[in-house]
Amino acid sequence: IEKLCGILQKLSTKHADILTQESILQILRKLYISLNKHDRVERSNMHNITMAAKHLLVTWEKMLWRFNSVKIRIEELSNLYASFNREYENIIVSLTQIDVKVTNIKHLQEETDVQTPETKLKCLRDLHNELKYVINLFDAQDELGSSLIELLPDKSVMSEEVQNRIMEYHQLANNIKLTLDSLLDQANYGHTEKAERDYAVQVDTLSPLSLTAKDAYLYQLRTAIAEAKSNLALLKSSISEINASNFMTSTQTISKASAACESSIELIKHLNALLTSECNCSEEEAMSSSIKQESDKYALYLSEWHTKQQKLEELRPFPAAYNIICLHNDDYLTCPLCTNRNWQQIDNDLWRLEQWLSMAEASQRSQHTQPSNDIDTLEDAIQDHREFLLDLDSHKSIIKSLNIVGEHLA
Repeated sequence: IEKLCGILQKLSTKHADILTQESILQILRKLYISLNKHDRVERSNMHNITMAAKHLLVTWEKMLWRFNSVKIRIEELSNLYASFNREYENIIVSLTQIDVKVTNIKHLQEETDVQTPETKLKCLRDLHNELKYVINLFDAQDELGSSLIELLPDKSVMSEEVQNRIMEYHQLANNIKLTLDSLLDQANYGHTEKAERDYAVQVDTLSPLSLTAKDAYLYQLRTAIAEAKSNLALLKSSISEINASNFMTSTQTISKASAACESSIELIKHLNALLTSECNCSEEEAMSSSIKQESDKYALYLSEWHTKQQKLEELRPFPAAYNIICLHNDDYLTCPLCTNRNWQQIDNDLWRLEQWLSMAEASQRSQHTQPSNDIDTLEDAIQDHREFLLDLDSHKSIIKSLNIVGEHLA
């Protein structure tokens, strides 16, 4: 970031030097346009008279265009890199906090067994939900890193740093998941053993029955369904509480609640599958209807949230409405609104385009005349047309940016 800021500072200094000559170039441009529009000047001599001025004006326009292109590219790169670093730090902090909690549970389990199996299992499931929420952020962060790497030179220090950071949080999450899965397996096994012991000491007038895997799965399924209902109730209340005033600050709450619901739904579906496949339970015993009901509720709440989210997005004030990446994903880096660029940039682009159109109109007046049969004159005419087309091509990015802004405002 410091290097990019230094480059921007140097560019700004050079740009200030260039702008000191703007008044002279304005006079030259007006004289060039006036000469080309003057009917008393012979077209055969017009080329020789205005050639030097034309080359100077074209060079000036290209220099301004290159400066603006380099400046925009560096600003985009700086914004992307800052966003990537900010999200990277948030992900690493979240993963580190989860890792500390998992490590504490692991060491506590080795030293003493004060916690009950139910408490330990619930704590591990909560950590699993937290980890899943953080992992859900990886796709957007990976995409941001890929966009950043595409803008950077191959094998550059910054490019390698971005790749290493992407690998770092992926590896850290994988290590935490392996440890957490192992602890969850042990907790589930310990929970089943406790259920067997509790059942063995119960006094019953009927003949005692041994606790089977089916009984253990059913107990876990009932507990998981109760947890799913609690998470769904929390998701529903979170959705109902969101409005236009707290929309930006409450979306993270919805994401966490949704991740917890998704984890609970996956767990009850997994236990249902185990009961039907391994224990040969009927649909009624495996509580398939209750599981379907909770799954349908989750799908319904997600649909309600997406609909409400879209409506709230439309109600947001105009400047904030374009702080997200728009539907034109491939071109969002050229969009002044999506990249939070100043409207002054659009004014500058419009001014440049207007100046170039005036000069291009004057140039075309001389190009419409029939060239002589002299080979040098023909070569000059071809070169003029070639430079005109290249100059036209250099302004396509301005047209593209203005068209995108027009799509926003349509």
